[in-house]
Amino acid sequence: MHCGVDSAPDKSMSRVVGGLVRKTLHRYLEARMI
Repeated sequence: MHCGVDSAPDKSMSRVVGGLVRKTLHRYLEARMI
């Protein structure tokens, strides 16, 4: 049960970080194209 509680926040954090990285990369690539 302890592991389950710890893994839940880690997954949400990785999702948030991944989303931010994708947004930043997308903006960076668009800026370079323009």
